[in-house]
Amino acid sequence: METGRKNPWKTAFIILALLVLAVILAAIMFPVFSRARRAAHRPFPMAYRTGPLGLAEYGGAPSDSIPWSAVLAATAPRMVISTANLKMEVSKVQQTYEKITAAAAKAGGFVTGSGINREDGQETATITLRVPAKRYSSVLAQVSKLGKVLSKEEKGEDVTEEYVDLQSRIRNVRREEEAFLKVLERARKVPDILAVERELSRVRGEIEQAVGRTKFLENQVALATINVELSEPTPTVSKVVTWDISKTAIGAVNALQVVFRELTSLVVWVAIFAPLWILLGIVVYGYRRYARRRRCDIR
Repeated sequence: METGRKNPWKTAFIILALLVLAVILAAIMFPVFSRARRAAHRPFPMAYRTGPLGLAEYGGAPSDSIPWSAVLAATAPRMVISTANLKMEVSKVQQTYEKITAAAAKAGGFVTGSGINREDGQETATITLRVPAKRYSSVLAQVSKLGKVLSKEEKGEDVTEEYVDLQSRIRNVRREEEAFLKVLERARKVPDILAVERELSRVRGEIEQAVGRTKFLENQVALATINVELSEPTPTVSKVVTWDISKTAIGAVNALQVVFRELTSLVVWVAIFAPLWILLGIVVYGYRRYARRRRCDIR
């Protein structure tokens, strides 16, 4: 009976011990889960690098192997240089040329190069158009309808990453320029001033180069290029077969001269090599006589 009364206390003690153990485990694991959760929602860290004169520059590549410029380029608006090469056959080159230039002007574009050539009664022309990128497809479709398309090639060059790199480079170099200007204000010695001015000249040259390249890319992206080659159909000429006896006689005489020349050459070759043939015949004849005598002696 005493054992029966002690069992409920023992069970309660076990349950209480399990509860205490669960509380201790929860207290230990909660900070770990909290750090993992914060790490999951934290953006990837950016790398700091030390720039000129010991200045810290924020940016650069992330802590992993992905270039930061590639990450920016992936989220930036796409910058694509569009180019088309078109070869067409038209009935009248001059009229088609005027229609193409009018279509480009109507779309807000212009002609950067052109030329018309006539050779053997056939007229050809080349035209290079620059049109706004937004009207590129429509202008290309209009031009394609003006004649028979012989070949058509379109290509797009994505320069987004290069453009983002140039912008980052310009920002970094401008910060470098500001740092040199501050150093120049504090410089008192002539050698120091000259050294800083040389660095400023270098930095400003890099800025001008990067800005110039940036403007070039912006212009290429804003205006698409269409190269058009026009040509008229090749005229068909019917060939009339005629027989001229004088030409036939001249051909026969020429053939006879060739035959005579070849025969003469053969005679000359035989005459020059005649001593060799005679010597070879003497050797063969002497060998045969020697062989016959030897056979007779054996018998």
